[in-house]
Amino acid sequence: MAKQEISKAYQSFFAGIKQKVHQSQHQAMRQVNSALIGLYWQIGQDIAEK
Repeated sequence: MAKQEISKAYQSFFAGIKQKVHQSQHQAMRQVNSALIGLYWQIGQDIAEK
């Protein structure tokens, strides 16, 4: 089977989708990290109060 070439328009389209996915993953990762920092801070306060 011959290798089919993907037009530059499709390459650009897929690159844009890939970038959006990576941006969303990065944003989700930052939100999770922020939530964990808040949790760890609260745990630290709870320990300090005991």
